[in-house]
Amino acid sequence: MPKIDVNKKRGMDVQVELETFWNDNKELENSLNTLLPVTWNTDIGHTTSKVSNKKTDIYIPLGKNENGYYTFDLTLGRDILIGGTMLSGVGMFRRVSLASLIKTHNPENLKVIFIDNKKLLIDFYNIPYLQSQPAGTLDDSLNIIKWCQEETERRLNILNNSNTTNISDYNKFKSIDKPFIPSIVIFITELGDLIDIPNFDTLLYKIAGMTRVTNIHFIITTQQPSVNVITPIIHDTFVNRIAFQMPYEAESKLFIDRAGAEELLGQGDMIFKNGYDDKVIHMQGLHN
Repeated sequence: MPKIDVNKKRGMDVQVELETFWNDNKELENSLNTLLPVTWNTDIGHTTSKVSNKKTDIYIPLGKNENGYYTFDLTLGRDILIGGTMLSGVGMFRRVSLASLIKTHNPENLKVIFIDNKKLLIDFYNIPYLQSQPAGTLDDSLNIIKWCQEETERRLNILNNSNTTNISDYNKFKSIDKPFIPSIVIFITELGDLIDIPNFDTLLYKIAGMTRVTNIHFIITTQQPSVNVITPIIHDTFVNRIAFQMPYEAESKLFIDRAGAEELLGQGDMIFKNGYDDKVIHMQGLHN
């Protein structure tokens, strides 16, 4: 099985790479700016005059309704699973989430990993935040997930040896022999492409179960919200979910444990389900 290059080294100047990216993605930046400079509703994240730029906060914008704007804090919520039909808003949500991470963090504090067999995030392949080359095959995807599992175990060992409870606390105590450990956000652009890998959902469970401690997070999207993709392990592991328009009531019940997403209008119309209090919020996200 071929190895994929993890711990990718950058050749260009970081600032040049970022300027090039935003120059090439003006429309995306303009869309993102409609969400970033607002006061966020406290139901999901917490109120702030703008998205926080703290090293430990990992916010992604969700959308808005009559009660205001909403954001989701991966640091508190750990992971999020997003599903819907084609053109419902899944792809735009994925791009806006990634762009917001770039906009609000520097590459030393945050790394991203792409498991992207369909190259849906190809516009982002040259950003200086990449922990590894994007995974574009099943073998590469499996290697990346196995590396993430090893990195989870490495971080847990560091915490045990340093007598700290999580990576955020560990990073507060700097020393020459203790480098900063960045958060990692893993984007899986189509879960359905990977679910046939033996025990893949179990591997995700083992990593996600330690997210709150290790600061390794998942943003997972799928346009195949069926029982073959949303397995019982996936369903129970990724409890924070966003449903865009679903084809039928059965998919809505599978994804957010209730009907309703089949009646959404598309174009960013969405329902967020908070997995920790079972609360749902209907809102409008960005759309093309």
